[in-house]
Amino acid sequence: MELDFSTVDYTPVDLSSLNEEQRKAVLTTEGSVLVLAGPGSGKTRVTTTRIAHLVALGHEPMGIVAITFTNKAAAEMRQRVRALLPNIQVRNMWILTFHSMCLRILKDSTHLLDVEKFTIFDEDAVKALFRELLRDLDLHTHHLAKSFRRKISEIKNNLLDVGQYYGEADTEDERTLAQVYEEYQSRLRAQQGFDFDDLIFETVRLLEHNPALLAKYRSQFHHMHVDEYQDTNSAQYKLIGLLAGPNIMVVGDDDQSIYRFRGSNPKHIRAFLKDRPGSTLIQLGQNYRSTNQIVAVSSALVAKNRSRAQKRLRTENASGEPVRVHGARDEQGEAEFVVAEILRLLKEGREPKDFAVLYRTGAQSRIIETYLVRRGIPYMVVKGSSFFDRAEVKDTLAVLRVAAGSLNNVALGRVLTSPTMPRRGIGKGSIKKMSAKVLETGLSLEDAFRDAHAERSFSSATHKAIGRLTALIDEVRQIVDSEPDLTKLVSKVVEKFGLVQNLMGNEEGEERIPNILEIANLATEFNTREASDPEEGATIDGFLDWLALVQGEFTGGSSGRITSDPKNAVSLMTAHASKGLEFPAVFLVGVEEEFMPHWRATSDDPDAQTAIEEERRLAYVAMTRAEELLYLTFALRRTVNGRTLSRRPSRFLGALPVAHLKLSGRAPRAPKPIARPWERWD
Repeated sequence: MELDFSTVDYTPVDLSSLNEEQRKAVLTTEGSVLVLAGPGSGKTRVTTTRIAHLVALGHEPMGIVAITFTNKAAAEMRQRVRALLPNIQVRNMWILTFHSMCLRILKDSTHLLDVEKFTIFDEDAVKALFRELLRDLDLHTHHLAKSFRRKISEIKNNLLDVGQYYGEADTEDERTLAQVYEEYQSRLRAQQGFDFDDLIFETVRLLEHNPALLAKYRSQFHHMHVDEYQDTNSAQYKLIGLLAGPNIMVVGDDDQSIYRFRGSNPKHIRAFLKDRPGSTLIQLGQNYRSTNQIVAVSSALVAKNRSRAQKRLRTENASGEPVRVHGARDEQGEAEFVVAEILRLLKEGREPKDFAVLYRTGAQSRIIETYLVRRGIPYMVVKGSSFFDRAEVKDTLAVLRVAAGSLNNVALGRVLTSPTMPRRGIGKGSIKKMSAKVLETGLSLEDAFRDAHAERSFSSATHKAIGRLTALIDEVRQIVDSEPDLTKLVSKVVEKFGLVQNLMGNEEGEERIPNILEIANLATEFNTREASDPEEGATIDGFLDWLALVQGEFTGGSSGRITSDPKNAVSLMTAHASKGLEFPAVFLVGVEEEFMPHWRATSDDPDAQTAIEEERRLAYVAMTRAEELLYLTFALRRTVNGRTLSRRPSRFLGALPVAHLKLSGRAPRAPKPIARPWERWD
């Protein structure tokens, strides 16, 4: 629905609370602008204030675009803009993630696509599709399936279609991968499906092949903002290059680029000034988050990187406590120290939610968890995808996709085979027979069953079971067509499929029921906060698209939670997952060679310097999550894969200025060449 903004009065935006650098970024509204924003420097505030300022100047709100990477960041940005612009429907503005923006463009341009209506295959559906096709190609192993998925994602993020990749395939392994890629895309399209990577891939291709459509969006998007520009991969970089007109502001920090494994390239932010000659460079160098000592220590670390834009981070905050560097005898001693410090600070009035324990790899959490449990300290391991990994949640999403009319064979297959679903009376042999028909004819699995029912090609019992199944599908689709309230629609579909009833009567099953009911809560949240047109109400297609975007974001490693209910618990997470968060006190554990930097960066990476610099940036990101207290810990011995091994402190500790450190615990036996002299060790 088009909104009329012509009758709305806007008052000038108050810029008095911004510092000089922030004001310059807000007021420089014409041309290309690169904002280098250090940790805690107020970049989100700058972007949202700039959007409000542009509206106050009279620019059409629907032509102002702000793109970020996570749904959480986009929601925060919309919330801040809504506070600055209470008179407009902010939810309709283009303040969203890359994938959400592409989904909106694709949904508005289905007449130009090869499919009339598409659905997004979530991670579970993609895994199932890979298992099926690799089994059919006699290539299936768990390791291969994961490897193929990752490599095809990389191919799409480099914007290579099947034909282009076939042309570049020189080795036998590459030709096999090309074959898998071709079959995967064929099966996706047969089910009118796009995976998460397709959203950007297909949007770029659509814009490149349709000049009129590209011209439409370039004309509409008169001011563009891109957050976390250092994290863009090749496809995202290309997309921005296509859509952005002369007025674009990109915000980011090459020192916080930590997603090379996803294809992100910090060179994009450093190349911006060359890509757009005459651009304005603005540095946000004042840190509002951390104490002076934390800023000094973290800045000294990242300054060792050669491939970076030169910048200086400063703060007017208090000096604060020195950064604590603690050496432990082993991983148990390290965990004891961390938990003892948390207990001490809790007695001084801190709360569990004030603490975060960060680590390089997920396996490091176990020993920390053990000691937290022993001392009765509440904690949560931050892993956003855990909710969607539960069988009953996957079941619920599957029945909703079937009800929505999706041709997703994986969804219907789960309805028939999931052990946590009600039995449908259709055996494995019948399902296998129909799956073969799908491959042979190109029909959807649902249509194959409907044809078989019409032809009476099964036994009487199976024939009746198929009839009950198709009647159930028809019945829930009538609910979809007739029920305008999305929350009630979800509840009715779940009830018709018998998901809750099937789990009643045993303790384990009844523990799963709240997770099924949570999907209805998510529908309410979507209807309230995310629906594009509140007057028409949210659709089930839009809801499923939103859930797929959320799942894709979590699969990519972003931290965050679906619900907004805060828990007063210590947060445990990987350093990667901590990006964008902040805590009064942060423990970065395992600051050792082979953990940080990771052993892969020093052993098998063909570009060792690039890999080490990214590891250094990762440590920098982790350290700058701390507001008041920062602890860096290491162990002199650690049990790895069942073997107790000697460990060395990370080379990164050698870059830290001793004047800002407090050293405690056990000193390393052989500090050179890895660590600084430790003569001040307590």
